[in-house]
Amino acid sequence: MKQDGSPSAWQAWLMYSGVMVGGIAVCVVLGTFALLELAPDIPLLILAFAGTLLVYQAERFVYRAAEDEINQPKRIAWAKENRVYVRGSLLAALVGALLVLPRLRPEVLVVGAGLAVLSTVYMLPVLPGKKRLKGAGYLKPGAIALGWSVGGVVLPVLEVQQALSLTVVLLGGYRFFLVFANALVSDWPDRKGDEAVGLVTPAGRNEEGVLRRFALLAVLVSMGLGVILLWKGTVPRMLLLVDGVGLVLLATWIAGPWYKRWYFGLILDVLVAWPVVTFLVH
Repeated sequence: MKQDGSPSAWQAWLMYSGVMVGGIAVCVVLGTFALLELAPDIPLLILAFAGTLLVYQAERFVYRAAEDEINQPKRIAWAKENRVYVRGSLLAALVGALLVLPRLRPEVLVVGAGLAVLSTVYMLPVLPGKKRLKGAGYLKPGAIALGWSVGGVVLPVLEVQQALSLTVVLLGGYRFFLVFANALVSDWPDRKGDEAVGLVTPAGRNEEGVLRRFALLAVLVSMGLGVILLWKGTVPRMLLLVDGVGLVLLATWIAGPWYKRWYFGLILDVLVAWPVVTFLVH
């Protein structure tokens, strides 16, 4: 970290390159394979990495929203200094995703296409009145959580031809509320820029303490669904307890006074990747 408190070159690359967010998607999918005791599917893991990187980098650097000029000037400056990498990573992600599509089941392609539509509606002003889902209040974190829970839980189940059972639904909800909590508080540093361009977000509507309590409530709901999964006994209890440690760490991080640290959002995202620990234990 530099003396002014800003991230160093390697820290900036970690936050802005898109590699980490793609890796987090892989971790979530691996956690699903572990909890449901399914064999990992390599083409799906490649799609998870490439597709997530592509969506996030396109939203950040292809369609660069007006609020980013206020909220993310360092990210914009980094992209200008690393144009070759940004363009190359987008192209590589697109090619990687296209190469594995023929090896995936039709159901995965259909649901994946739906996630692509959700990402487009989130990013672009295609709603009535040229609105974006990104500025639709609590629908914003809801859309993010829906994308991650469907991509991280439903797609692996469809790919290995398993039924969408009650256990899968509960696991999807378990992941949904975890990511929902993340999305709520990660918006706090960006609230001023969002307000300046007319985006309505939970961070702009609520005080810091209220936003934290909403996020902690979402974590508690996730924990409650985890308890139901434990009670049902349809997933390995030890693995679910290991997975639940990530929820405890997330709640601890949200409750702490970390909003002014450059790495606040970084740690939030890393905690979403906790399911990789579940996979490794498995």
